[in-house]
Amino acid sequence: MSMSNEQIFDRLKQLGCNSPTINENNRMHGLALIYNSELELNSDVDDMVSDDQDMEQKLLCKEQRLVSPNTTCQVNWNDYMEMTKQVILLQLIFYHTSQSDKK
Repeated sequence: MSMSNEQIFDRLKQLGCNSPTINENNRMHGLALIYNSELELNSDVDDMVSDDQDMEQKLLCKEQRLVSPNTTCQVNWNDYMEMTKQVILLQLIFYHTSQSDKK
């Protein structure tokens, strides 16, 4: 969706920027200012989410990873990305061992 020069000018005014008239020479700069402002506004909203809401979201969106055709286990992807392959392998072995002990 493309914004006209007038729409860019109006949006910059809404964001509190004292913008000159938008033309082809400064159009991209105006769009970049709008983009950066939108990113800042969205990150501020993300920062306001309370820990309770964040925890509730994590509980609702538990990820699962296939361990074997018959077994899946829950994975926290943030922790998963920080772990080394060796730690992941050890956890999978422990998980598999603990599951077979339950049977």
